[in-house]
Amino acid sequence: MEKFGKVTIAIDPIEGKGQIKIGGEIWSAASSDNTSIPEDTKIIVEKIDGVKAIVKPLKTKEVIN
Repeated sequence: MEKFGKVTIAIDPIEGKGQIKIGGEIWSAASSDNTSIPEDTKIIVEKIDGVKAIVKPLKTKEVIN
């Protein structure tokens, strides 16, 4: 099952920062392609690596169910 969420603290691979919200849960996050993702960007979770979600920005053609 795909999980969707929103960036709550900008994902910055250089500083190792980033946080997302999936439903009511807050997760530490990193981008799957090692790029920055701004706050308030909708994302899709590609995998969970320990306590960190690995995510990518949601493209407009992808539908959230």
